[in-house]
Amino acid sequence: MRDTIILDMDGTLLDTLEDLHDAVNAVLARWRCPACSLTETRAYVGNGATRLLELAAPALLSSPERETVLAEFRRDYLEHCTAKARPYPGVPELLRQLRREGFFMAVVTNKPHAAAQSLEDALPICPECLGGLPIPRAPSEIQGGDGADVLAGRARVMSRDGQDVTEAFLEGAKAALQLCREAGVQEAVLKARSPSCGVGAIYDGSFSGHCRPGDGVTAALLRANGIRVRTEEDQIRE
Repeated sequence: MRDTIILDMDGTLLDTLEDLHDAVNAVLARWRCPACSLTETRAYVGNGATRLLELAAPALLSSPERETVLAEFRRDYLEHCTAKARPYPGVPELLRQLRREGFFMAVVTNKPHAAAQSLEDALPICPECLGGLPIPRAPSEIQGGDGADVLAGRARVMSRDGQDVTEAFLEGAKAALQLCREAGVQEAVLKARSPSCGVGAIYDGSFSGHCRPGDGVTAALLRANGIRVRTEEDQIRE
């Protein structure tokens, strides 16, 4: 008989705060209410969507429009709940190890089933974390080319404070590819303009906010291995 491990989703396996924050503020903007800061949203989460909105917009949730507001929030969040969600550092490796050791695993969450299923069906990963880079970390950009050039040894990834982080980006890309292969992933939704995950456009290495054509390191490796790639901005537009 194998042991079963039950794991909490939000705040334990996955950092879903930014997607929740974006959904809250989309609703608040639609109803002409003041936006919440990320710090405020962090303090409000943990007790379900209704309580989150009650704390973010108490007047709105006590109005006759209460059910409409809640429905809008749930719709917005469901559409974009995998846009920025990512596992905490070490989580993918832990889950792989538990799977290899034969444990049954289950996830518990107070999210609506459809949102939870979307997150479980997705494989949220952060290539930089898989490559060993910490959170928080200095911004990095590719210098001398794009992700394909980094893979070929023709360009480097440098942090804004002058550190060469190329090897971490390469290791993270390889780990991301391996995870995708193990999970049978056919399409990846990646972070726009990122030196790892940008698709079609990446920051140009000057740390000025300007972009150049090309893919990030992980995007280039996934594309070269037959995995379709697009960005969260493409997903939102759809």
